[in-house]
Amino acid sequence: MVRSGGKFKPSVIGGYERGERSISLARFCDLANFYGVPPDRLLAEVMSSLSPEARDEVVIDVNKLTLILGEEGRTVAEYVHRIKMQRGDYLTEVITLRSGDLQALSMATGESPSALLRKLRPALRSEANHTS
Repeated sequence: MVRSGGKFKPSVIGGYERGERSISLARFCDLANFYGVPPDRLLAEVMSSLSPEARDEVVIDVNKLTLILGEEGRTVAEYVHRIKMQRGDYLTEVITLRSGDLQALSMATGESPSALLRKLRPALRSEANHTS
């Protein structure tokens, strides 16, 4: 409590650690900064431990997007198009979905990350062809 200038009581921090207390996002950021850990890195580590498959990078062959059937295929194609626009990367044949993108797609499609990954398989860049 002294080191934090009275901002964080040991009993409150213990409650956070044991899962007995909820923490606001602003307080989480303050606490992470107090410990010298960037809040986004800490949150990424937590998300990775809760759902590791949703945090992996996935390389999609843009030319094979039509092989993903149904509503998931349309959602993934739209997502990939938005990413290409944001990155200004219009000419590439592959796109890497970065950490957390699979989780976002999972929420958009209503599929679990592992189920969505199985549906994405036809459009995934095979390791043998992956050069980047």
